Amino acid sequence: MQTREQTQAIKRVLKKPVRALPAEFVQSSDPVTTLVQSFLLWECPADKALLAYQRIQSSVVDFNELRVCLPHETLEILGPRFPRAEERAQRLRASLNDLYRREHAVNLDRVAALGKREAKQYVDSLEGIVSYVANRLSLLSFGVHGVPADERLRDALASAGIVEPTAHPDEVSNWLGRTIKAEKGVDAHHRLQAWVEKVSRRGKSRSVRTGSAKTTKRGAGARSRQGSTRKTKRSAAPTAGKSS
Repeated sequence: MQTREQTQAIKRVLKKPVRALPAEFVQSSDPVTTLVQSFLLWECPADKALLAYQRIQSSVVDFNELRVCLPHETLEILGPRFPRAEERAQRLRASLNDLYRREHAVNLDRVAALGKREAKQYVDSLEGIVSYVANRLSLLSFGVHGVPADERLRDALASAGIVEPTAHPDEVSNWLGRTIKAEKGVDAHHRLQAWVEKVSRRGKSRSVRTGSAKTTKRGAGARSRQGSTRKTKRSAAPTAGKSS
């Protein structure tokens, strides 16, 4: 999958100026917070993820209370229109409960004391977790090199001609991990995440403009047809008068 052209292309992407992600998703030092935030960011725009995170903060006392929420209760917090809301609620609950069964608490303090390989294995084995969430948690909380990738990042890279549209997100993540140096992994992740948001906003803006243009053309066409009808009626009337 990796070519020199692709490597140069991803380097150009990483140099692009982008709007910073919400501070809540960049500055967290608590691994469980990062776990929850990663579940919210997975296959979801950052602005929606931030609103959901704020709703969680205002709805539950702590993440242990979130753990005992039934899926439909978490779904109510996220909102029914939240991307993959039902699956997300079920997976998040499964991971938090598995963590509690192992640690008898909702924290990852013991994991932070493990080596990077052991920490990665622990995170990857949590029930309900997905690769994006596991890789992001391992990278930001335990210093395990890797670049999280979901379908949103894959699609953005595909639209830029850097990867194939059919590439699996895990394949994209592995390629990025090989291409980007370990010491730049965290910065690269935040930059790519912000770039995806930029690409997504640009795509929505283009879609809105295209839709408006189509509406304008349809309206113009209707007005043109109405004008033609009026002209036909006006020209028909004098002709009828002359015939009489």
